[in-house]
Amino acid sequence: MSDLPPPWDPGAPPPVPGSPPPFPDVEPLPPPAPSYAHWTREPVIYYWVRLRGRVIGCLWGSVRQQAAGFLLVPDVSEAEMFAADYWEDRLAEAYAADVPAAEAVRRLKGAEEDRVGGGIPADEAEQQAPSLQALHQVVAPGYPVPAGPSVQDGRFEDGTPADRSQGFGPLFSVLPPTYPEQTSAPVRYLPVTLQGTVVGYVWASLDGAAAGYLNREPAGTAGEVAAGLWKLRLSDAHREGVPSLEALRRCALAPEDRLSGVIGRDAPARDLPGLDALRELARR
Repeated sequence: MSDLPPPWDPGAPPPVPGSPPPFPDVEPLPPPAPSYAHWTREPVIYYWVRLRGRVIGCLWGSVRQQAAGFLLVPDVSEAEMFAADYWEDRLAEAYAADVPAAEAVRRLKGAEEDRVGGGIPADEAEQQAPSLQALHQVVAPGYPVPAGPSVQDGRFEDGTPADRSQGFGPLFSVLPPTYPEQTSAPVRYLPVTLQGTVVGYVWASLDGAAAGYLNREPAGTAGEVAAGLWKLRLSDAHREGVPSLEALRRCALAPEDRLSGVIGRDAPARDLPGLDALRELARR
């Protein structure tokens, strides 16, 4: 199944008022170039990146693992968001040359400033963080910190190697506790977009008890893949004991993810009389 929505059928019935707009016939996007992992639980080095004197994010690399990436600060403009693509391309080039992650980041220091991506000044001090999660708190204090996938650096969260030839841990997994995903109460929902396409909806019941994520069926695999991180974010909020409506608000503040998309703090929240009405919307 394609990661992109199916082309719009001119012979199909007209769209239902209030449903998402039809999709144009588009060519599938080429797969991203092989690059460093975007997650690590181990220590990282990082440099602040500046564009015309303004800090727009930081470039980081793992000290011991082949993991590296670029984090945007929360208040960047729409145009400054494209800096992430520039730095991802530079890292992919270094990865193709088999350069260790931290060294790849160090080599980009002092290069000529790019008009889109900015640059790392030659006199910028190298800094360290004990983990990528800790660095997220430095770059975007007060914002939810993404937990990332359960397997990072080749290991599960409890240290069990993902490669079973290197050792064994528990051979079963347990889903983390979360909000009930069924409710008879009215619900409030927010759309999740990925590359301009609505791929799913994060919702919470108006009584603050239930919450969940529904993938939008026409989005295909993209909507299904996006589910993991949004459900993890809801689980984190549930662990803190916050009502589901507060968890929904936190999801709107979460940073954009290349696989799971983004909601955005300005996305309009809408209410529906029940979860069945939202399921119907997700089928369109």
